[in-house]
This record gives sequence, structure tokens and C-alpha cells, in this order.
Amino acid sequence: MVFFRVSLLLAGLLVLLAGSPAAAQDAPPALRVATQADGDVYVYHGLPLPPGYGVTVARRDAGADAFVPLTEVPLHAAPDGPTFAARIGGRYAVVAEAVGATSPQGTLLRLQTRRDLNLLLSFTYPEVGQALGRLFIDTTATPGQTVTYRLQPVDDRGEPAGDPVEATVALTPQRPAPPTIEGASHTGAQVTLRWTYPAFDRAADDYVIRFDVYRSQPGSDEVVRVNAQALARTRGATEFAHTFTVPTLGTTYALYVVAVDITGQASAPGEVLTYTVEDNVPPALVRDVRTRVLPDRTVEVTWPVSIEPDAAGYRVYRAPRSTGPWRMLTDSLLDVLQPIYVDTTTRPGRQYQYAVTAVDASGNESPRSNAASALVEDTEPPPPPAAARAVALDDGSVQVSWHVPAPAADLATYVVLRRRLTGNAPPPPNAFAQLNGAALRDTLLIDRGVAGAAFAEGPCTTTA
Repeated sequence: MVFFRVSLLLAGLLVLLAGSPAAAQDAPPALRVATQADGDVYVYHGLPLPPGYGVTVARRDAGADAFVPLTEVPLHAAPDGPTFAARIGGRYAVVAEAVGATSPQGTLLRLQTRRDLNLLLSFTYPEVGQALGRLFIDTTATPGQTVTYRLQPVDDRGEPAGDPVEATVALTPQRPAPPTIEGASHTGAQVTLRWTYPAFDRAADDYVIRFDVYRSQPGSDEVVRVNAQALARTRGATEFAHTFTVPTLGTTYALYVVAVDITGQASAPGEVLTYTVEDNVPPALVRDVRTRVLPDRTVEVTWPVSIEPDAAGYRVYRAPRSTGPWRMLTDSLLDVLQPIYVDTTTRPGRQYQYAVTAVDASGNESPRSNAASALVEDTEPPPPPAAARAVALDDGSVQVSWHVPAPAADLATYVVLRRRLTGNAPPPPNAFAQLNGAALRDTLLIDRGVAGAAFAEGPCTTTA
């Protein structure tokens, strides 16, 4: 797994540094000096040397007149693949995978032709640069002073061969510029931190290759790197993000990002984002909601107890149909261990839909459950009309009126019927005509003629 993660990083760096097949062959700087945080100085050369040739390294300190040799013997590249693999030891498998080679000799040849990758791997794994004869680590320099390094090419007999290369540098770690944090968001304990960094500029000696993300809690000295694997910088990208898990919800964290270059130098944290990871994940959906109409025509709603560890209670909603509109019936949360509610506000002859939600301790509410239906049947007829009267009017019509002491709340219509009486002969059993075709809720009707079909009800009835 370690090899896999490292190879992913190196693959990204190939994209970062190469850009194109032609660019992949560009020679790195003839002499590059980088001071590490621990005071060691990496002196790297990109001189094109014939086989068997090497270099010697010397340093002249500030105020000194002469160069002091630092190498007892010249730096030479490994003569063949097996020797190279032996020199870098346990790093060989990582390097071979990074360059896509299947043998030690193939790995060495790839590195000799991919000189930008040669530079990259030399600073990432110093033993690689040393095995290639290109990296010298100066452990005797005094940090903070300005010195001059000289590299002298030598032939296979150790004699100078060509002009030396010099570089004057201040021995202070050159830290990359810090990233700029753009913000953060979260879902539950999953936090996504976003930041920006300038696009890669090879001409500006830009060698930032990756980022690390850190978190801490205010007041605590513990700082945790949250990315388990390298966050590679990719060519052309300026916006980056990383998602990680925090251990505790409802906690405030300090978050920051550092940029790391090929020498291992990390930038300053730059700005630190203080971010509170509130619990914003609702409880799981309540399922299997059921209803039962009780004898008193109230509706009992039941559901399974929520297994959410932070569940605080429930809310019950009612609607005339499954599509709504929904109205909350509970003024306060129902106890989490009592998954039952009785709706006492029902009316006979109505059908209702019920749904339940779970609410956690942070106030997050789950989506509504399945809609459970309940039909409250109306088995009680409305009270009958009383004091029915019929008065003949001057125009030949008849005014029919009646009185109902306590009209039903769910009254739908009165039905007014009429039948003709002829002599003393009894009328046919269903010789009634309905006078009102539309719904009638008034207690008065003007009869201007026979209309409607025959019915067997009495002269004046009500329906609900």
C-alpha cells in the first residue's frame, strides 16, 4: 500500500514537471542548492557527463579566499542497473514502479533519459541522487551564512575535465509560499477543505509537488495530519480540496494547509480556518408507520422506536392526501421511547394520511416517513329536520321550510321530496319526486313544479 501511494504521487509529479514529451527531456539546472530544515544542504548537479566521469564538490565560506574540498573521492554514477538497485536498497521497488521499468537496468536507463524525474527523485529520496552521482549532502555548513559551491567535472582518472560550475547561495531554508484557504463544508463528520495555489510555473523555479492538511483543536497542542496519502499538485490546477473525517461532532477545529516542495520543505501554515463541525445529519427515515381507527373514531398512529443514538423524539404530521398539504399535529417532541400518537381531532367521514419524522438532539429532522392512511367512517346519521311547513304562495308555487335544532357539522345537503295525493287511494310506495337537484343547506325551498325521479324516503330528510 505504501508503494501504491508513493507511485500515485510520482505519477502526478510526472504530469507536473513534464507537460509534454519534449519537456520531459529538458535538463534540470546545472547546479541546484537547497538548504533543509535540519541544516543539511543538498547540492545537486545536472551536468551531462560521459560514462565513467564524475564531479568533486568544494565550498568557500563567507570571507574565505579559498575553496575547501568536501569530497574525498569524486561522485560517480552507478555503472549498471544492479549496482544502482543495490545502492538505493528498499527504495528500488518504488522508483522502478514510478518510472515504469521492470528491471534494474531499465530503471537506470529511464532515469538517465528522464532528467527532470532524476531531479525529482533525487530530492525526494536522497539515496537515489547519490546513486546517480548527482547529489551531495553537505552536513558541515553553518546555517545562515552565504557560501559558494564549486563542482568540478573529472574524468575516469580523477583529472579535471571541463570548466567548473559555481553557485553562491544563502544557507537558509527556502520555504514555499503557503496555500490560500477558500473555505470548508461538511456533512456529518465528513469535512471538505478547499484551497487555492498558483498554477505551476516551471520557469519560476517552482518545485512545490504536494500538499498536507492539518487539524487541531483550539487550546490543544496536538496537531494531526488528516491526509493519509500524498495530495499531489497537478499541472495547470489552481483549486484543490480534500475530504477527511473528524472524530467528534459539535467541536471547533483549526484547519490549515501547507505546500511541500521536492526538497521536503513545507510552507508556513498561512491562514488558519477555525471551523465548527456541527451535527447536520438528520436521523434515519422512520419506517413502517401504521394507523388504527379506534371505536371512538380517533386514530392511533404507531411506528418502531428509532435506533439512532442521538434521537430526541418524534413529530407527527397529517394531510388530507398523500401529496399534502401536511400539518404538524404535535406541538412538542414525542418521547423517543413512546412511538405512539392518538389523533383526537378527526371528523367522521374523512380520510387522513399520517407521517412521522425523527428529530435528533441537534434539532435535525428526518424526512417524513411513508404515508399511512386512515378512514374514519361516518356511521351516525344527522339529526332529522323538524317542524316542516308548506305554504302556498300567490304565484302558485309552494314555500317549504323546516327547522333543525342542531345541524350536523358535516351536513352535505337536505333532500326535499314531494308526492301527489289523489283522493283516499293510497299512493304507490315509491311515488316521491326529489325537488332539489343541487346541494341544499338552507332550511327553505320554493317548489315551482315537479322535478327529479321518484324516491322512497319521507317528505324531508338530510344527508351528511
